[in-house]
Amino acid sequence: MFKTLKDKGWEVASINHGELIARIEFKDEFEKIVHALSNWNIEIENNIIKRGGGQADQTLELTRIFHGNEWFKNRIKVENVVSFESKFEPMSSNSTTHEIDHIILNDLHKMIALEIEWNNKDEFFDRDFQSMRGLFELGVIDLAVIVTRGEKLEQSFKPMVAKYFRDNGIGGFEDFAKLEDHFREKNGETRFSFPTSPQRREIQKKLDRGVEFDQACAEVFVANKFGGTTTNWRQLRYRIERNNAGRTPMIFFGIPPLATSQ
Repeated sequence: MFKTLKDKGWEVASINHGELIARIEFKDEFEKIVHALSNWNIEIENNIIKRGGGQADQTLELTRIFHGNEWFKNRIKVENVVSFESKFEPMSSNSTTHEIDHIILNDLHKMIALEIEWNNKDEFFDRDFQSMRGLFELGVIDLAVIVTRGEKLEQSFKPMVAKYFRDNGIGGFEDFAKLEDHFREKNGETRFSFPTSPQRREIQKKLDRGVEFDQACAEVFVANKFGGTTTNWRQLRYRIERNNAGRTPMIFFGIPPLATSQ
């Protein structure tokens, strides 16, 4: 089912018979998901180097594709109702709300909850697992999906960013002004603000140890923007190994290295 994605470098994993359920209950829906992911391209300048604002540009692109299939964000409210056999009116308590990036409903009224976690704090995984597990145990969803940065993509960040800096003539701190101008918008604000004063100090420490300028800048850039405590494949595995999903069937897709980094 996922050979096309794996051939393109995507990491794919499932738990609690997630892939089997996808094949039997959601074959058409996953054909669309695979097609969307396999044709979804992110590139270094707009998706890695440029500073985001609100929802990341690369996530917006995939969101538009999913919206084309009428897979929209949904806020799901769950209330427990206490009813009495006689005399008293029913009472509601313990209301909880779950916000899911994309709800996918098939013709049999079976439902998938899909979340895209490009670069949030890793606690967002805790929220995702809690929401998806709760909805599955209530019988609301039949399968959960999470898309996040794959391990090979993580490993490619530093050499990819270092190459981008070299290719754009960044040989000293003063050269970063060129990138600020390059990413400056019509309102005068720039979508590039690296390095800050603390980041310059981090870079200088690496330079003092003999690290090349482009490599030192790339290491600091990646550590600050895509650190270990953000949503990535490694943090996802921690939640899987801790059994945060319980018995919830889940499928995970790890975004592969960018073509421009190869």
